[in-house]
Amino acid sequence: MPTIGGSVIQNAWRVPDREALISSGRRWTWAELDDDVARAAGRLAAVGLGRGDRCAVLSTNTPEMASGAAASRWGTRRPTPLHPVDRMRSSVREVNGHFV
Repeated sequence: MPTIGGSVIQNAWRVPDREALISSGRRWTWAELDDDVARAAGRLAAVGLGRGDRCAVLSTNTPEMASGAAASRWGTRRPTPLHPVDRMRSSVREVNGHFV
């Protein structure tokens, strides 16, 4: 089964102009989503996240959540989505994340 990051990359190559996400009236193509994921992955690397590090992704269901989760998979980081907010505190403790 492909990862979300792998799916974004694959679809950005295959169908770059096709819609990938629609949210609050805004539309992202696969190419635009791939660009967002690449920028987010660069930010994660810049703060020192590397191979095997856990990355807690704190967000509601938004396009930013999708790009953050996909970006955290680049470099073999392990994403842990944190949602809903009422479980956030226990989820952060459970994941023992290197970065939130």
